Amino acid sequence: METIDASVGFAGGKPCYNIPKDQEAIQRLLSKIPASQGGCMGKVWKPALWGACAQDLAEAIRKFQEANRAKLAFPPDGHVDPGGSTLALLNALASGTSPSASPSATGLTQSALALKNIPLGISWCQAAINALQTYAMAFATGSEDADSVVAKALNVHFHLDQISDRSKSAGRMDSILANFKEIKNTLMNTSLAFRDCSTSEAAAIFGSRDASWVPPPAFVWRSKGNKWILFTTSFQEWSSATPNGYGPNARTAMVVHESAHYIDGSILDYAYEWTNASVGTNQADPTNACVPGSEPQCLYYAALPAEQALNNAACYPTFAAHVVRKFDSPSTRYGAANKTL
Repeated sequence: METIDASVGFAGGKPCYNIPKDQEAIQRLLSKIPASQGGCMGKVWKPALWGACAQDLAEAIRKFQEANRAKLAFPPDGHVDPGGSTLALLNALASGTSPSASPSATGLTQSALALKNIPLGISWCQAAINALQTYAMAFATGSEDADSVVAKALNVHFHLDQISDRSKSAGRMDSILANFKEIKNTLMNTSLAFRDCSTSEAAAIFGSRDASWVPPPAFVWRSKGNKWILFTTSFQEWSSATPNGYGPNARTAMVVHESAHYIDGSILDYAYEWTNASVGTNQADPTNACVPGSEPQCLYYAALPAEQALNNAACYPTFAAHVVRKFDSPSTRYGAANKTL
């Protein structure tokens, strides 16, 4: 079985890492697979160069993915990731085994599982967009309903009631609306953004060397002008057999949350949707909880200033879910704190 340390090919029109030994591994695999299965059996390849994927290899990768589209986790994207479904299928076909028609037969990869939540995530975003557009038009004429669901949601999640200047409030709604449109666009183009990430890869990114360390279910990684939403082995489907997994709404909230990080690097984790006056988010290390009031960097959701709320990733799925459900309850908000929802 061949393994690679970094991505090979092109992602979003930009070259991946393309380490020579990784390219050679992909070349060997493709050379063992007959053309009838999307391979290049017997092909003589151009030499592999650092950071550059030759046109013949780039075309071969995409041809292989297109020929095996039904067996892969997502549409052809022109590159091979470590631990990804393309590499798994290359190894399977090169070894002469008969892979299943779909990764779901042996368990979905993390990014493939995330793809199952895309339709719901898009519908949440569209509901938020529709609500914001309608409310903004009424707000512009002074005819808005201050008791409407969207008005309450804007105050609860984006703290619009902290802004007394109506023109500034209108501008803030425009910013929120623009972000939701970009998040929706990201969800509609997930083949450019979603990737699987092994625990060892996540540990290298986070700089963790503790063998017991558990990676976050998903996170955004930016490197050399590229960016991805990475899903780790912690991103699992909840069941009685996998109680550490997450239900469909919790996973959808994560997908929208990470898409907010993806569209704008200034959208951070100031406070998660479950934080309150008793337990907050430590800005020095968002993975650790803290007691609000114990230090200036300890924040919680309801106490965020309006500017931080605008740039707080958790506010986007939580606002959208509020609009869709017509109510908001901190104890039942969708996200990592409510795994089974």
